[in-house]
Amino acid sequence: TLKTSWYRKVGVRANVDMKINRFINLGLELSPSYSRRRLAGSNMVNLVKYPPFVGNEKVNGKYPRTADYIPSGQSGQQSPYVFLYGTENYVRYFSNIGRAFLDFNIANGLTFKTSVGNTLGFSEGNNWSGGIGDPGVATTGSLADSRSISSVNENILNYNRTFGQEHEVGALLGGSYQRTTSRSVSIAAVANSFNNDKVKTLNNALINPSATTSSATEWGLISYFARANYAYKGKYLVEASFRRDGSSRFGPDNKWGNFPSISGAWRVSEEDFMKSLRGISELKLKASYGITGNFNIGNFQYLGTVSNTIYSPGNVTLNGITQTSMANSELSWERTKGINLGFELSMIQNRFNLSVDFYRNRTTNMLYSVNIPALTGFTSTISNTGEVENKGIDIELNTRNLVRGSFRWTTAFNFSHNKNQVIDLGGVDERVNDYWSMGFLLRKGVPMFSYYGYKVTGIFQDQQQIENTPHLAGSKPGNPILLDANKDGKITPDDRVILGSFMPKSLFGMTNDFSFKNLDVSIFVQASVGAKMFNGESQYYEGNTLGAMRRSRVENQWWSEDEPGDGKTPALALSQLFQFNTNTDYYLESASFLNVRSLNIGYNLPRAAAALKMANLKVYASINNLLLVKSKLNAAYNPEGTTGGEIEGISSTPGVNLGSEPLNRTYVIGLTFGF
Repeated sequence: TLKTSWYRKVGVRANVDMKINRFINLGLELSPSYSRRRLAGSNMVNLVKYPPFVGNEKVNGKYPRTADYIPSGQSGQQSPYVFLYGTENYVRYFSNIGRAFLDFNIANGLTFKTSVGNTLGFSEGNNWSGGIGDPGVATTGSLADSRSISSVNENILNYNRTFGQEHEVGALLGGSYQRTTSRSVSIAAVANSFNNDKVKTLNNALINPSATTSSATEWGLISYFARANYAYKGKYLVEASFRRDGSSRFGPDNKWGNFPSISGAWRVSEEDFMKSLRGISELKLKASYGITGNFNIGNFQYLGTVSNTIYSPGNVTLNGITQTSMANSELSWERTKGINLGFELSMIQNRFNLSVDFYRNRTTNMLYSVNIPALTGFTSTISNTGEVENKGIDIELNTRNLVRGSFRWTTAFNFSHNKNQVIDLGGVDERVNDYWSMGFLLRKGVPMFSYYGYKVTGIFQDQQQIENTPHLAGSKPGNPILLDANKDGKITPDDRVILGSFMPKSLFGMTNDFSFKNLDVSIFVQASVGAKMFNGESQYYEGNTLGAMRRSRVENQWWSEDEPGDGKTPALALSQLFQFNTNTDYYLESASFLNVRSLNIGYNLPRAAAALKMANLKVYASINNLLLVKSKLNAAYNPEGTTGGEIEGISSTPGVNLGSEPLNRTYVIGLTFGF
């Protein structure tokens, strides 16, 4: 956490369950919270990459710049301390999650439940920043206010009966309604219009009309769902469900989507021929098939959106509204068809419990932003396009390792392996997106957005070696030697190869729980294996920006024929960055890690609870992110961190890191009690 940033939060949670009579139950849930935080005007990366010889104290009333020490060969940017100490950005947020429900026991096995929930959110942001003595930094200010209200109503009729001790029948019928409304207002000052830096509210400045906006939006979802299940003698289980969802985010002809599913299981351990196998407590074979939908796009995308603009008819400046996205009335639900096969095995009186699932999920009609001809007036539009498959295995293992007297030790372990591949790209065979000249490949049969570039095999030491080796045009001593993948004697874009993926090959998790009398301890460890990140942050520490330098990255690079470095690290001048370095695997680093996510210790106080007429009383303490182990080949502070790592459309470049901050280690002390 940076010096000028902080976060404070107060929250309360209350649950009330009341039995009105033997037919009606009433429940209330409330969870209000209030938080206030100050956001740092700079970030750790800006501070770290700034030249270390530049002072961090004011000189002649302002923080010095690199230009004050070196007249040329530097960027001339302002000191990050100006933004760190010269920014006062405060955010206040209030939220409340509330829910009320009624349960009606209508008849034997027949119940009806209705619930109403609301989630309220109110946010206010005040921002002022200035040069605090540096005349080259503009003084700015802004105010933002937003609020949202999300309401949900669910109504569920449920039936469960057993007939003749052999036939178990269940059925569910329900409907839900969800609506979210939100609005926001923002106002900003004209830069450098503050009369002084003492009064930092907008009444001390000129308001900028073009930066003053307001917006309002809403969306809704209506769902109807049904489920039926049957079990015979507890051995043969079958369940079928169907839901129909209608979303306001699609056009009138495509609002509704139908999503059925079916599953079945066979409890083999209940068969007579399994009774002799005393070591097996439970063996179940299971299979399922279902379709799910996704509607997570912006509101009113099917209509095309509009935004404010400025135009000048007759040389008169006016505010107006212009269309900013192309309408697509054919937008419809993204669908994922999934099939799952697996088994559950329990042994030694349920001390060993294993669950294994093999799955294949195929997503079609993906909601992605695609490029369109500019003659339409737009460059992209959201559309249903493409098909992607994910298949793999999930394993869960739960064991009771030791139960002796008051001491217990249990372990929960999980493993997941997933293989992702593109099945269809909507009529094209491949597509390559570029970021810093690194390619992000979409191609049939390979993982989405795979890194695509040249593979480095060495470093050119002299001109003669360049002349005798396939090379990129303009190569110099110190540039990387690249793999001639197609062996045609020259280096061209056809020599680019798949260099890895931002997606991990496998994920692991393990929780160990220990308890002794009133004391309990839990430790959770998580690991990720096989992912890579495009760590552009590393170039900040190589000396080419006169910033902070990591000795290994400076000493090992090629400087001259007499100082060739380690033979693996190229010359790292900015002039060579995009043409020869970032389009290779040089900045691709292993993102594998092992993290001790949490350590929790709790102690129950039954005597104190009884004295205070409480049902329970417990004190606890926890530490999050206790220990992080990562690859030596990863130079980032956080191997999970990316600054541009999300998939937001067909033009995405996931896995890019330009300076993610380290994980915070969090210490918590608390008290829980109940009546």
